Amino acid sequence: MATSVASLPAAAACTAVRAAPQRGGARGGPARRRAAAVTTGGEAVGGSSKGAGERDWRSRARPIKPGGVYPAREHCSRCGVCDTYYIAHVKESCPFIGDGMSRIEAMEERVHGKARDVACEDTKHFGVHEELLYARRRRAVEGAQWTGIVTSVALEMLRSWKVE
Repeated sequence: MATSVASLPAAAACTAVRAAPQRGGARGGPARRRAAAVTTGGEAVGGSSKGAGERDWRSRARPIKPGGVYPAREHCSRCGVCDTYYIAHVKESCPFIGDGMSRIEAMEERVHGKARDVACEDTKHFGVHEELLYARRRRAVEGAQWTGIVTSVALEMLRSWKVE
């Protein structure tokens, strides 16, 4: 189910503006904060109608311990997937492992209806998009790398059970 950012209460404290084309790379480095999976009562949320072996993959998955080596090694963006039980799916989800990016590039046209324009710097960096918008919170979240808008949207999505 798709959810508009504007429909989230956290978005009320955000400002968005159209982005001017960027020349060069993105500001700053990769996020250093780690994502955490949220469950109710410490239990895995959701379920499956599949066999017991597939049902308990979350309890068997072991996140990377702090200071450990991530599967993508020096290419890792520290997105947080490997810090959660979703590490069980990292081979399919990480663009930095194996043929990950080539899979993504092959799917972009099918998913978005157009391929990445390699002549456009914005498209090379951000991927296929209709337009770029900059957004920021009017009041920054304490400890956030920038203003905390992504964290705010993610937390509201978790609180409202739009995602698990």
